Amino acid sequence: MEQGFHPNPSKFRAKLETFIPLTALGLFAGLAWLGVRHGLPLPFCPFRALTGIPCPICGSTRAAMALLQLDIPAACQLNPLFVVVVFVILLRTFLLLIPSFPRTFFPSVTPAAKIKMIGGLIFANWIYLVC
Repeated sequence: MEQGFHPNPSKFRAKLETFIPLTALGLFAGLAWLGVRHGLPLPFCPFRALTGIPCPICGSTRAAMALLQLDIPAACQLNPLFVVVVFVILLRTFLLLIPSFPRTFFPSVTPAAKIKMIGGLIFANWIYLVC
């Protein structure tokens, strides 16, 4: 039998599931902060430029800037779905860092149901942004 390091795949996956969303959130917040700090123009939205209608994620950068300034009501007004996603990522990361927290707490949902839920949330957010 071979001696040496044998990583536990489930522990590695749990760490990755914590690290990737938190890193993406940090990078997005950093870019938003740089935009505010140095007066860079906000990202250009080709969908809005072509149609005149905001896309489902329009306002996310401004919402991130508002969250960085702890202005939660303004962030919710700019893009409520973005605020919910940030909250869920932070909550999930916090709960995954607690060793005694049961991993089965997060409900297992079929991929088709996940697509329907995410699609419904994006559509509802888009209707909010358009109206």
